[in-house]
Amino acid sequence: MKLTSVIFLIISVILIFSGIFLCQYAREQAPNEGAIDGYVVNKNGDTVVEHYFEEGGMSTITLDLDECDVQIIKGGEDTYVVMENFLSSRYICAISGKILTVSNNITFADYINFDGTGVKFGGVWQTLRAMFVDKGNTDRTIYVYVGQEETIKQINVNANGGVIRLVGFNDGQNIKLSVNNSTVEMDGITAESITLESVKSNVTVTNTNSHSFEGKLEKGKLDLATAVIEEVILEAEKTKLNLLSVASVNVEIASNDSDVKFSTPYTMTDYILRATAPDGKIIIGESDMGTEVNTADGESHPGNIKIDCEGANIVLSFGDVNIPVDTPDDGENPDGDSDDE
Repeated sequence: MKLTSVIFLIISVILIFSGIFLCQYAREQAPNEGAIDGYVVNKNGDTVVEHYFEEGGMSTITLDLDECDVQIIKGGEDTYVVMENFLSSRYICAISGKILTVSNNITFADYINFDGTGVKFGGVWQTLRAMFVDKGNTDRTIYVYVGQEETIKQINVNANGGVIRLVGFNDGQNIKLSVNNSTVEMDGITAESITLESVKSNVTVTNTNSHSFEGKLEKGKLDLATAVIEEVILEAEKTKLNLLSVASVNVEIASNDSDVKFSTPYTMTDYILRATAPDGKIIIGESDMGTEVNTADGESHPGNIKIDCEGANIVLSFGDVNIPVDTPDDGENPDGDSDDE
């Protein structure tokens, strides 16, 4: 072998080992420099990364999620987000203008970062990382922990699939949920307003106080229990609505092909309930008593009606026919049915 060839071979070997050393060093230093996320693998094999935020830095939480579980929990000392089994190239978790945004609906444009020094494109490295590094458990979960001293005014959740759980928020915030094919659990909430759009989802709201609760639901179920809500307005199609032990001065339910069950633990002289349920069923009270309701048009409208709200002002509407129902006065039989109406 010629001397020149030997020299080039030695130089090549040196360069190869130097490159390997530099790549390994860069890999170890990257998390400290913010180049990539500092992942930790827990005992279940989940890749976990945590994002911590300064106290008082947020007033709004906005989540835009696809096929993952999320828990939003108020309490504790610190405010931070835990991401389990998320590719670093496939989510956004950041605060801007006191708005915390967490999203895994990433598009090509999200790979491009414009700043004062030019344009940065992270797609190549992120794509390779997704292919060769970020593998493993695909059950993805987000935990949003909000410190007790943090005051949240608005919570927005847009979710397609997964379980969404809100616990412990009592700042009188506005909560807006838009869910599809999801399960929603809310407990111990004190809010100014709750707005819900639900498709093919099961929603459970318990131990909750709010000025208003408005919902549009299709092909799912709503369980609203042990709640104090001034005004409830619901539109439902092919949905089971269970409003049990709900204290409210105004309830309006417009449903189609849905089952509605309502009860209240209180005696309220100014109580108003308006409900429509063509092709459905309405149960007011704790039990189901079948009746044939004869209306002014001479036709019989089958339904299931039981009235046991003393002093209530109740109007039931079957189709286009309004049926006023007189509830019994104190001392009268509370089990009198509404067939005479």
